[in-house]
Amino acid sequence: MRTHRLHLLRRAGFVFVVSALEDASTIEVVLIGTEGMVGLPIVVSIDNVPCSYFAQAAGRGLKLRADVLKGEISRGNRLRSLLLCYFGTFLA
Repeated sequence: MRTHRLHLLRRAGFVFVVSALEDASTIEVVLIGTEGMVGLPIVVSIDNVPCSYFAQAAGRGLKLRADVLKGEISRGNRLRSLLLCYFGTFLA
């Protein structure tokens, strides 16, 4: 699936990230709540990911187009450092 936007979850709501298995069934790989964001692969220049996102509860958030985020990250500013730190924590 192509990642077009970064979504920052702010109030309530949560998103399941699921991945397809060889037998076409799916498995939940992560649950993202108000502490997180959807579209994190953009931060490390990955445009396509083998998973899908499903909002399971209503909430509020912010969204940012991938091209705008990439432009800001390429400037090497504090935003880039913070997002990479979050990315590292997300993987841990």
